[in-house]
Amino acid sequence: MTAPWRLLSLFLLGLFVGFAYLYFTPGDSKELSTADPTSHKTLPSDAPRPRTTKGVESTLASEAGADLSIEAGQANDPRLGADESDSGVDDSVEVDSTNDLRDELATVESSSMDSQVEVVLDSSQNSGADKVGATVTITDPPSQKRPFWNSSPPTSAPRVSAPSRQDLAVTPSPSPSPTPTPAELPFVSGQSRGYSMLYAMQPEARATVEGEIAILLESRLRQNHIGVLVDGTFGWNPSYLANIITRLNAEERQLSLTLYLSNGPTQRVLDATAISTSFPQVGPEEYRELIQFDPATREEFRDLARRVLPIFALNRRLNSQNENFVVPMLEDNLDQDSYRAVQALTREVLGAVALTVRNPCPGCYSGNDASRLGDPLELHGREFIPLLQAGDAFSLDGSGYVLPGEVDSPRSFEAAELQQLIQAFTQVGLQYFGLWRSDRQGVGEGVPALPSERFYAVPTQSQIEAETNFLRFALPLEDPAPEAALQEASEK
Repeated sequence: MTAPWRLLSLFLLGLFVGFAYLYFTPGDSKELSTADPTSHKTLPSDAPRPRTTKGVESTLASEAGADLSIEAGQANDPRLGADESDSGVDDSVEVDSTNDLRDELATVESSSMDSQVEVVLDSSQNSGADKVGATVTITDPPSQKRPFWNSSPPTSAPRVSAPSRQDLAVTPSPSPSPTPTPAELPFVSGQSRGYSMLYAMQPEARATVEGEIAILLESRLRQNHIGVLVDGTFGWNPSYLANIITRLNAEERQLSLTLYLSNGPTQRVLDATAISTSFPQVGPEEYRELIQFDPATREEFRDLARRVLPIFALNRRLNSQNENFVVPMLEDNLDQDSYRAVQALTREVLGAVALTVRNPCPGCYSGNDASRLGDPLELHGREFIPLLQAGDAFSLDGSGYVLPGEVDSPRSFEAAELQQLIQAFTQVGLQYFGLWRSDRQGVGEGVPALPSERFYAVPTQSQIEAETNFLRFALPLEDPAPEAALQEASEK
């Protein structure tokens, strides 16, 4: 080839290489098209890419196989410039595993330390039976930035609301083993037993009352008994009394309910005591006359009787086999004529719902007697035990019992003696028997203090065990259910 043609060829080759170099090398001002998959807009290549992840769709390949949609509001990333954090431009991130998702959420949280994260599971976003949607929303609260060196959790922790159906296979964290409870005792039956809790409605005695109710329930007696003073000495709280009655009717229990309408012991010390809420507020001799002939006193007594009508009605309604007993006066100071008067008034108001029982206190005050006038007696004190007949009742009120190591009293019964007594009461056929302790009523020697100023002892563990034994002593187990009896017979 001649020299001119060689020169021309080299010139053309140089032009071609130079053109190719210029054409295929991007310049500083050259713009490329970048597609945004969520907005389908063409963005300049130098557009800021914020950390805000709005509308991110991610599919998990986890063991749950769940689809989670992550939706985040605008978050200010302290690592980005002002223009970048305010641009509001969308971005997409594909997450292919549970760990990747957690890493992504951690990245969002670390870049949004002054934001709140809310996670809401939503099963409505998915059609699969074992899929569940989740929305993660980041919102900006008032500026309360947490420095990076502070490892404490954010003020508002993620809130999670689970779907109504079990969509995710989640392994729960192990829960602590429950404390084993002793096996329930079998029910025993044959006599109504319980407590003379005269103080049942006194607010300061609430812990004592609840302790005794717990003992009754745990003793598993089919027939239970409580005796309550309702004249006002220990307050008047019929709703709480109704609550007690209802609980003692649980599991088809039967309740013998005894209500004392007036207070004989306090009447005997009216001149010395500051108690002004008891009835009557006149001495024994005067009251014996007033209850027979004074219309106002007689009507006041009727009012006392009328206000316990709903209580007796409730007990009867809870179980038709429940028994109601009404005592006109606790340890009364009545003679035969005055008792006949209160007996007539009591039957007039309560005769249809309760059986009248007399609780006499012979020798406690001059003129007191123990006339039955056709009524059964409830007696207190060992000296009156010989007077008991079938259908009568007995309470430890005024005597109590003593356990080994406790301070003895001349009137109290020792445990072994009380067991023998309880067995005798069962054989005689008493209507009911009531336990009582002086410290539970807050009384000691001398004139009783105001009920609101007393200390009411709570049953101790040794007393709980002893009283459970007293309450169940010599009572037979209930006959097994017919189905259980037939099964037991077939196994023999």
